[in-house]
Amino acid sequence: MNDDVDAWADALRDRFGDPYEVISSKHFVVVSGRPQREGDVLVTAMERAIKRIAEQLPGIARVRPSPKYVAILFGDHDTFLEYASAFFPEEGEFGHPGGLYIHDGHGHFILPADRIAELETSITHELTHALTGHLDSPSWIAEGLAESMEFAAGFRPPRMFDCEHIDEHRKFWNEKTLRDFWSGKSFKSIEGQRLSYSLAEFLLNALPGEPEDLAQFVNRATWKDSGHSAAREILGVELADLIAPLVPTLARRFEASEEDRPE
Repeated sequence: MNDDVDAWADALRDRFGDPYEVISSKHFVVVSGRPQREGDVLVTAMERAIKRIAEQLPGIARVRPSPKYVAILFGDHDTFLEYASAFFPEEGEFGHPGGLYIHDGHGHFILPADRIAELETSITHELTHALTGHLDSPSWIAEGLAESMEFAAGFRPPRMFDCEHIDEHRKFWNEKTLRDFWSGKSFKSIEGQRLSYSLAEFLLNALPGEPEDLAQFVNRATWKDSGHSAAREILGVELADLIAPLVPTLARRFEASEEDRPE
């Protein structure tokens, strides 16, 4: 199957033209439009990330021996956006992706022409999607895992759920926006993207149980019901109860926010 991947990578290189080249490593075939040294540095970062994610997510992440994973490192933002647009609906407004894992075909991930330091975060995020692509996960689990791997790699601090951030959530989430969160729609919206990632990370961290229980839950959870049945059966919880601190109708069950504080 690697022959098919190699042929596809060569076709992509020919499609993009100079200065794109194909770089091959143990787990990756990379079509790179970056300067050679930058391409080599980023491929090394990918190999480092794949090892780290497999170690951090035992029983969840799966590294396939073949075919190799395909990545495209774009040399400019316009080409990146033109390519990425083919995988979004024709109508609607969407948040700017910092990277994208595309399930179609062999599956591949694409990265914009950002600085190397920023791309290491995107590599970890998109690779987490690639290594969990065999699962039937709802978006909030897939994105929550990817966010948690960014933190585990030391690329960003944990999100601070201080009063100000809690109030942001309480103002935004309602029946409609929560429905979009469970369905995954809000992760691509301009208005709800940032808070959706935040809520996904919050919910994943709020799940009870030992690591083995959480791995079983992630493997059983399905996008068809947003993971609700698996949470009840394996963890004995209602997902809606876990996000209660950030939902307006349930907010007063928890400590006061800045809005709630007396004068």
